Amino acid sequence: MAMNRPYTLPLFLLLFLLTACASRQRIPEEGKANLWKTQEATLTQLKSWRMQGRISVQIDREAWSATLHWRQEADNYRINLIAPLGQGAFELIGGPDAVVMHTADNRLLQADSAEILMEENLGWYVPINGLQYWIKGAPAPGSEPGKLSLDEHGNLSTLVQEGWSMEYSRYFETGPYRLPQRLNLENRKKKLRVRLVMREWVPEQ
Repeated sequence: MAMNRPYTLPLFLLLFLLTACASRQRIPEEGKANLWKTQEATLTQLKSWRMQGRISVQIDREAWSATLHWRQEADNYRINLIAPLGQGAFELIGGPDAVVMHTADNRLLQADSAEILMEENLGWYVPINGLQYWIKGAPAPGSEPGKLSLDEHGNLSTLVQEGWSMEYSRYFETGPYRLPQRLNLENRKKKLRVRLVMREWVPEQ
């Protein structure tokens, strides 16, 4: 009578399972915090850049989308919004002291802030002074984040600051920088949701 042999896993399958289990182990929170310190310091050095992508806006039941071109040079920026099907094109050129908006019907408007021009001409706004940091995957200086969480690589995963809730997904590796590919922003008080999809980042130092 043949004896039943104990069932044993093949060596290659056992090694695969051990590797899979190890890959699912989470980085300790202290490790994430150290990675974030390095990431934040690197992003602080990125003061000039170009980005191309898409923006989608939903406020109440209305929706709007456009191609987005953003060029940041230290504290100065040039933002182009080009909506499809003749829905309009806008250009914001600004800095710390003043902002100018060029509209599709050749109007030239000026105000103390981009938020004023966006609210009056688009019906919504995002805080550009904050967004120029959030879009890079960093909190804006000057106010403490209400909440901040990190992914396994030490990048921002969620951020709450200045009344805005943000969720990040996917990052680009661009030279020494890891820069967001997708960013969702929400301001519940304003019933406003904004989705940004970044297709290209070009750091300029």
